[in-house]
Order: sequence, then structure tokens, then C-alpha cells
Amino acid sequence: MASVRTSILRETSTPTRPPTRSTRYTLVREEPENRMRFLTQTYRAMRDALGDDFPIGLKLNSSDGVEGGFSEQDALSVIETMAAMGLDLVEISGGTYTKPPVDVVDGVDPRRGTIFFLDFARRLQGRVDIPVALTGGFLAAPDMEEVLASGAADMIGIGRGLVVSPDLPNKILDGGSHETVSLPRVTTPVSAVDRALGSILVISWYEHQMCRLAEGKQVASSGDATVALMSTLRSHGLGALAPRRNSGRK
Repeated sequence: MASVRTSILRETSTPTRPPTRSTRYTLVREEPENRMRFLTQTYRAMRDALGDDFPIGLKLNSSDGVEGGFSEQDALSVIETMAAMGLDLVEISGGTYTKPPVDVVDGVDPRRGTIFFLDFARRLQGRVDIPVALTGGFLAAPDMEEVLASGAADMIGIGRGLVVSPDLPNKILDGGSHETVSLPRVTTPVSAVDRALGSILVISWYEHQMCRLAEGKQVASSGDATVALMSTLRSHGLGALAPRRNSGRK
């Protein structure tokens, strides 16, 4: 179950209703129980259909990073409620497409090397007895081992590092590799484009690399996002340059 970024599970858990969002927000009230209702009802329906032995996990924003939005306290309440209902695992995420967990400037993540959402995972320790997965910022085995040893997380997720180095998990498991994955500086030859598009440009580059991997090709050797941007525009038109799902569905 994904309740992150702009998924409907996340959007119906958010207390505010931005005017640019979909009209599905009209069903959401300010009370936490009502905001959680769609998520809990979805879980109950899945559990009834799949049975008690089928593992169900939830990927949840630790917060939106937006004033008046989904807060860390909201996230803690949701996780505690879902754990009490029988949830098997929770994965911690954060941010939205319009407000990513970090701001990207000139293709560079200023917090690169920092494990995202670790502080929230530590807040969660001792509050629930289900496995916690943590994703975001893991680029080297020592960081993964340290977090696991601390008890802040039970599982590690790898995002961008896995795109750049698809065999990273095998390297770690087979040889105890302690190399640090180097993420490219994602830019175009036009600095004004880089500043205007920011994280959208970076997301497009990584999406393009995943498509290359699916076609049996190698990841691009540089972070030049020109080809990726052109590919995104061909596939989605100029709307691809706007924040993802910003206008909602009519």
C-alpha cells in the first residue's frame, strides 16, 4: 500500500485541500480519524480478501514538508493505528513531487550522503512492534549496517543508488563491498533550465535511466539530462514540466 507523494491514499490523509488538487479532497475532513478512514478501510478490505497470512505493508510519508500538511505526528498516529490493526511492515518515506524531501540546486542534492527520514525512524522506535523499512540516502554498506545495528530500521531500501549501480545489493552480499555509490550531477547545458526545473529535471533523468535498464542498456555515464528531458517531453508533452499531478483529475 503506497501512501506517499501524490497517491490517493496519501492525498486523502492530508488535512488541507490545496485548490489545485483533485476534488476527491472534498471527502476529507480535518479530524485525524476521518483523514485516516480511507486508508484503514482499504487495509480492512485487503485483509478480508487476502487473509491473515498474506503480508501487507504500507509505504508512508513521515511528513509532507508543507505547512498545514501531513505532519510527523500524523504519521506516528497512522502507523500506530495500522500496526494495531495487524499491518505487517511500514516503509518510511517523505515529501511530495511539488515539495521533495530535499531541494535540488544545479543538479546537486545538498544533503547527499545524509540518510533521509532517519530521525523519524528513531522516533518510531519502541512505539510499534512491526518491521520498519527505511529508504532514502543509502549509498554505502556501512551506513546501512549502522542503521540496522542501531535498531532504527529492520530493512533498508535503495532508490537512486540502485539505478546508478543496479548490482549494488549483490556486491554487498557477495563481497561485503564498502564502496560508496557516486550519484551524478544532473544538469543541462542551460543553467536557467536547471534552476527552473530543479527536482523535475533530476526525476526525469532517473526515470530515463530506468527505461534504459529495462531495455537492457547501460545507465548513462554522465548526468547530462538533455536526452532524458527530450524523452520526457516526447512522452508527456509540456505538462511534464509542471509539478507531478499538480492539476489533479477532472
